[in-house]
Formats: sequence, structure tokens, C-alpha cells
Amino acid sequence: KHVGPLNQKIFDEKIVPLITILQKES
Repeated sequence: KHVGPLNQKIFDEKIVPLITILQKES
């Protein structure tokens, strides 16, 4: 599935930091 540049930007700015925080807390 192709991810548009805007969706990729949102993913990098929102989802990646969230995953990082969750990994640090676990």
C-alpha cells in the first residue's frame, strides 16, 4: 500500500515518537 508524503510526515512525527515513548516505559 502506497503511503502519501503527508501521511508519512504524520507517521514520522506522531506515531514514531509514541512508539519510542512506549518502548522506553516498558
